[in-house]
Amino acid sequence: MPSSSQAQTDAVPLCVDLDGTLVKTNTLVEVALALVCARPLAVFQIFLWWLRGHAYLWERLVKSVQVDVRQLPYRGEILQKIEEARKNDRPVFLVTGAHQVIAQQVGAHLGCFAGVFGTTAKRHLVGTSKRDLLVSVFGKEGFDYIGDSYDDESIFREARHATWLVKAGRRPKPEPPVTFVRVGPTSRVRPMLRALRPYQWSKNVLIFVPLILAHRLNDLEALTAAFITFVAFSLAASSAYCLNDLVDLDADRRHQTKRSRPVASGELSIQAAILEAVVLGVVAFLAAWSVSWQTFLVIALYAPATFAYSTALKRIVSFDVVVLSGLYALRLFAGSVATNIPLSPWTVTFSLFMFLSLALLKRFAELRNLRDKSIAASAGRDYFVTDLPQISALGTASGLISVLVIALYVNGMDVQALYSEPERLWLICPLVAAWVCRLWILVNRGELTEDPVLFALHDRCSWLIGALVFAVLIWAA
Repeated sequence: MPSSSQAQTDAVPLCVDLDGTLVKTNTLVEVALALVCARPLAVFQIFLWWLRGHAYLWERLVKSVQVDVRQLPYRGEILQKIEEARKNDRPVFLVTGAHQVIAQQVGAHLGCFAGVFGTTAKRHLVGTSKRDLLVSVFGKEGFDYIGDSYDDESIFREARHATWLVKAGRRPKPEPPVTFVRVGPTSRVRPMLRALRPYQWSKNVLIFVPLILAHRLNDLEALTAAFITFVAFSLAASSAYCLNDLVDLDADRRHQTKRSRPVASGELSIQAAILEAVVLGVVAFLAAWSVSWQTFLVIALYAPATFAYSTALKRIVSFDVVVLSGLYALRLFAGSVATNIPLSPWTVTFSLFMFLSLALLKRFAELRNLRDKSIAASAGRDYFVTDLPQISALGTASGLISVLVIALYVNGMDVQALYSEPERLWLICPLVAAWVCRLWILVNRGELTEDPVLFALHDRCSWLIGALVFAVLIWAA
């Protein structure tokens, strides 16, 4: 440990904060979230520990759960400053309000610190407590400091030079010897909007299908009810995505593309994601209630179903894709309930097989990407790359069965009441069959590497087939 006299040399130590500075997240919240994800009822324990102070809370948390500090979103610019200091033979210290155990794990992972100081059972190392430690170890103006919190203001005044990392929306008053450096996104709104995944709202167009099939798009009251239900489902889905990002935080950070999601990358804090999920969920329920209490019940069923899928069911092989296809079908049911238009057995049967094919297609794409990286199994899911042939067979068969359902419907008696020229509907069969076969061929080639719905939104051929199907429906009517 350096003495005060050593701190007066040209090799002034550089002291770096952890939460919000070296990493873009709050490790206390990270550890608490990991415990809640493992044991949901532990949220009540955490509250009771918090009432006894942060030092006690930290002590209990680090004894209850572990987090992989290697996956934390580190700031590249701070790591660069640390490396520059070391090249100039300056010792670098990690000084953080996070627990000593976490600090030591980070230090061991990065291997760039001369020492680490963290919170212990007797001392919560923030604010004046951290200032007093730094002054006692390095002396007044015997160290440089990098931090991001208003709690660090007393430290800034005692440092030789301080760097204050400023996030979007914050306007601290300049005070020498502090240098302000803006980090992170320029707006908090952008990562919050990204967390909504608005492109996924396209799935909720299924709510309008009962109206379309019943030829009642001119029914303004039913159309309004369907639109409000669409909004409710979209907000509920976005709320579920926010919660899913929290539950899958560690897995997303290990994923090649999902690591860039707002929560995983640290652009959106865990606290903000929780708040966003709660607000979206409440507004979704209010919107559904404004349509009817039956629509409210459908949303009330959708919310726990998606949560159960995110936390448990998606880890059970085959059950995950069945539940996922059921969540698609639930959108059709919501449209039926909101507009008081009964769903025909043909529509339900077609949707279940088609959505099962798309769910299997998504799993196939994920596993194929893993196979290309020589990874044997999917993290967090009970699938192996050796399952690819079976998934391909099941998915292709399921998609083509949905085409068979269309053919049976066209050949039945129900179609006569809605279409003047029902025989023209036969043209839909080859169009849908071509679309299903094309998707499965592309995914086998490795050209479809994402969510099939997202792929279809950017695929000209999918848009063309969709337009042709719609044209056939109008022509047959």
